[in-house]
Amino acid sequence: MIKITKHLRSAGRTNPDSHLKLQADLYWHALNPTKNGSYISTSLISAVQKYRDLADNLDENYVCDYASGDQFIALLQRDFFDEVLEESADLLKKIIVSPPEHLDLIKNDIKTRFPAEIFFTLNGAKKVQSSFGILLSETIFNYRKFRSSAFCLKYLKNLAFNEVYCPYCGDKSVELVGITSTKDEDHPEKALLDLDHFFSKSEFPYFSISLFNLIPCCHTCNSTYKLTKEFGLDTHIHPFTECFDEQFLFSIERTPRGRKVAISPSTSNAKDLSVSDFDLRTRYAAKRKLLKIETDYRQRAKYKKPKDTKNFVDYMLKDVPLTQSEILSECHGKAKRDILRSIDVHNLLRPRIK
Repeated sequence: MIKITKHLRSAGRTNPDSHLKLQADLYWHALNPTKNGSYISTSLISAVQKYRDLADNLDENYVCDYASGDQFIALLQRDFFDEVLEESADLLKKIIVSPPEHLDLIKNDIKTRFPAEIFFTLNGAKKVQSSFGILLSETIFNYRKFRSSAFCLKYLKNLAFNEVYCPYCGDKSVELVGITSTKDEDHPEKALLDLDHFFSKSEFPYFSISLFNLIPCCHTCNSTYKLTKEFGLDTHIHPFTECFDEQFLFSIERTPRGRKVAISPSTSNAKDLSVSDFDLRTRYAAKRKLLKIETDYRQRAKYKKPKDTKNFVDYMLKDVPLTQSEILSECHGKAKRDILRSIDVHNLLRPRIK
């Protein structure tokens, strides 16, 4: 519901952009450890080099397993690895640590250089990873390994996602919880959240562990609504680059059937697919706690300004984020702020909601 850099400000990060850059640099080095000045065999760069050499040598098992027995396809895949490794693995590093707008440029460039069929095939309208795509996403750019790593947990803590609400919907919690009994001393916590691949892993397997392609979100948004939908920067709000809060407004609307929580665009270029693809209008429409905000306000201040202003304001603003940067810290934080602003006829609450 807000840009993650704004959320970081509420966690005390005075320069969130620099903080994210530091996380990206630490991530790159964590993926590529060295010994005596050389990358160790388990590094990402070594993994790319290993499969590049197999493709270049037209290794029989490689060609059979990842190129459908076609040597020409294997050499195309070698060319992809070569491009990734050129200039001291410059493109590989960009794939891992670039911000979303640069990832968008990278994927468009790769699309022009390599046929999509080496990464995925079509099963009807569904994009299904090819064997080479699976190699990229499950072995080289190994998402499962990253997801279970100590670095992943540390990174999420450094994003201040200890106990917040989903940046896509603001409805479901995402949190890191302590594990009271564990044999793994390196993993004393567990992340109760999903990491959504904003740019689809099926179509872009080389983005499987790209740091800013991974959106911490709730399981409902990722596994019930997002699924295999295609997201793009021109159609959907990316939480590392934009604020839902600055494109949409929540309000209480009256219908022939009663009241409902409504969501409407607040700008002419609002990306409505971010609402419809997560079905936010349906999910919010009957939220009783949000409808109760209007009921409480009217009961206490329907006809005149309440006498005990302080108690009234304190009651109405309980569990309401007073600043934009705190929106992810409260359930329905964005909706609560918008609704209170819209119903505050006595202008008692708006001055407190920054």
